[in-house]
Amino acid sequence: MLLYVINKSTFVELFIAWFMSKFLILIIRLRDALLKSNALIFNRFIRFYILVASLVLLSSCTTFKMIFLNVASINDLKYFHYKEIAPNNPSNPFVLSHNFKIPKIDAWMTAKNNIPQLNQENFLKKTNTTAFIIVRNDTILYEYHDPSYPNDRPEIIFSLTKVFVTTLLEIAIEEGYIKSIDQKVSDFLPEFGTSGRENIKLKDVLNMTSGLNYDDYGKILKTMKLYYSNDLTKIVSNAKLHPDGQKRFVYKSMDTQILGMCIEKATGRRISDYLQEKIWTPLNMEQKSFFTEDRKDGEQRMFGGMAASSRDL
Repeated sequence: MLLYVINKSTFVELFIAWFMSKFLILIIRLRDALLKSNALIFNRFIRFYILVASLVLLSSCTTFKMIFLNVASINDLKYFHYKEIAPNNPSNPFVLSHNFKIPKIDAWMTAKNNIPQLNQENFLKKTNTTAFIIVRNDTILYEYHDPSYPNDRPEIIFSLTKVFVTTLLEIAIEEGYIKSIDQKVSDFLPEFGTSGRENIKLKDVLNMTSGLNYDDYGKILKTMKLYYSNDLTKIVSNAKLHPDGQKRFVYKSMDTQILGMCIEKATGRRISDYLQEKIWTPLNMEQKSFFTEDRKDGEQRMFGGMAASSRDL
């Protein structure tokens, strides 16, 4: 016998998913019924069903996004609230080279499916590459952009966001806001002083060994809920340990979200403002970037909600 225990919110999400799947199946099966049965009764029934489905979906913005947006995209900036990070208008932008010849593909790409027989531009198109840049010192030797993604257009960079957050951790330590990575998370987020989470340290969330019951690839529903949530504070506060209690590495964005929130508490600044001050302005970034939020002026997605242009990256 397999016993699977779910909490109330998970049950609601599963019910909504079941409800919508039944709705879609019903539409498919009754597609031709309009011509064979009483059209008036059928229309009234469908309208009622759609009304009920709409009320259920709209009662949860997170669930609505999970169902209709589904797979996360680099174009998701338009669906979220965000905080803008201003560029520094550098006086010495990249120099463009006009005489560099990129080596043949088979010199730097493992041969697969005869791809090396393509020229570099066709290869990049075939692999759905949005941007490809070769930089040496201050010079761009080669630059390719998909026509839909110009070089000044910020796109969601997902887990590259984690690189900036962990860099800000080191800066916060150097500036004395944080003693070391051995400090406990509960020093910054008091709610982590209970439920067996009191021994989780910054180094645990930094290395994704917190022992929390999350797994970006093994628990997809939880990952989607984290990404589309309109209340990240609540999700973080309610994060529970894995039943086995082991602190082993599991790739989970939850840990980086917690780390970013600890940095905010320690510095007294939002992660986007700290990034602006310590990285974006000093490095003379050319384009504005963004940090998406779970709601207007809400919690920022430390684990993968930053948007930046390819040149600035």
